Amino acid sequence: MITGAVGLFARRLITAASSGLGHLLDGQVQLTLRQQVAARLGRVPIGWFSRRRTGELATVVGDVSAPGELASAFVVPLVSLICLFTINLRLTLIPVVLAVALAPLMATPDWSRE
Repeated sequence: MITGAVGLFARRLITAASSGLGHLLDGQVQLTLRQQVAARLGRVPIGWFSRRRTGELATVVGDVSAPGELASAFVVPLVSLICLFTINLRLTLIPVVLAVALAPLMATPDWSRE
């Protein structure tokens, strides 16, 4: 029982540490990407800015959240499917078949109505 409690505590501690480290690294990557975008915008002719609205510029500089989102959107499901494939092929087919079957349904406007 004590071993299980220690294992659970260690798991929680390691999960919290990895999540914190992931957030720090994601923040650093986003900051670097934003600085690079801002540096490039500093070399753009002034006329380019006059043809754009403020919201467009904020979108260009502000929408640099791809690294963390890409990991959660693609890497985690892909690794999960690979793990399922190594355990049991039939287990792998269940989420794939459900995703293929439900994707067109979720794309319809009726899906979002309450």
